[in-house]
Amino acid sequence: RGRSFDAPSARAPLVPMTATAGAAGAAALAEPPKPKRPMTAYFFFTCDRREQVTRELRERGGGKFKFGDVAKEVSSLWAALSMEERKLYEDKAEADKQRHAEELRAYEEASDPAGTLRKKYAHLMPRRAPTAAARFLQDAAVRARAEVLLSEAGQEAEPRHVDARAREMWRAAGEEERRPFEEEAARENAEFFQKQAEWQATPEFKEIEAAEKLQTERTNAAESQGRRARAKRESAKHAKNAEGAAQRPTPKRRARKGGEHTAPERPTPKRRARRGEKAASVTPTPRR
Repeated sequence: RGRSFDAPSARAPLVPMTATAGAAGAAALAEPPKPKRPMTAYFFFTCDRREQVTRELRERGGGKFKFGDVAKEVSSLWAALSMEERKLYEDKAEADKQRHAEELRAYEEASDPAGTLRKKYAHLMPRRAPTAAARFLQDAAVRARAEVLLSEAGQEAEPRHVDARAREMWRAAGEEERRPFEEEAARENAEFFQKQAEWQATPEFKEIEAAEKLQTERTNAAESQGRRARAKRESAKHAKNAEGAAQRPTPKRRARKGGEHTAPERPTPKRRARRGEKAASVTPTPRR
């Protein structure tokens, strides 16, 4: 529902943002459009037969038909297709799937170049070593002991139960029991920091840094442009309201023009109270 039956139109190729573009170019780059989802073989078949089926149903019903009948008729025609006829539409769907993959890759490169580069060079990035507690929880001997403790307590040795019992064992472990896991974690952490320093000296890391910087400039430029546009709209709105207020005919302006009827003051509660006080202060003259 809501999807268009039209075949995917050709899109202009997306130009990925490179590190050679300047800040002005980054501001000019707009958010690229997301690629259209790939169509299935059945949708391609529907695009081909929908107009013909609609025309036939209109002729049969004297110009009247239900849109649900179109879908039913197309579905029955699809079910009656031979394998050779279906292959034509399946090939179209496969080509459209490849089109979507290429456009999606270009979209990701244009909208998130730093993230694309991080995925590209993920195999070169060193990974932080697990902590001593994580090593303890994954140790085979520790998990075997946890399973035994669970079995003695009459509990099932499910993975989540084993994990919970191993965490309890880590919290209760003494310094001697923790030391081998902490020493191994410290050694691998030292190796990680050394590899990280080597990685940060590579041209691939510099490329990611440049992409991140340019991406930040583009984001800041777009946000600044949006703020200026909002301020401009607010300024125009206030100017329009002020102009309307200046041209609005008030009672004083009508009186200055002279001779024009001015609307009487509306009798508010305060005005009624003041009038009542004045009337009470005047002593009525007794009748003779």
